[in-house]
Amino acid sequence: MQRLLDVLGDRELSLREIAEALGLSDRKNVMRNYVAPALDGGLVVRTVPDKPNSRFQKYRKA
Repeated sequence: MQRLLDVLGDRELSLREIAEALGLSDRKNVMRNYVAPALDGGLVVRTVPDKPNSRFQKYRKA
């Protein structure tokens, strides 16, 4: 999760951008192993909280 927080910094990034920054290609894997645990832990928040599957969804540090 620390890698995810380092990648996010002060920016808002989409799942695709996060995957690229981490050097990974499978977005589902990135969501399952990095983003979802960070969301559950309150470390990361969605920019469109009402629509978690929005194509405009981005993530930022809480």
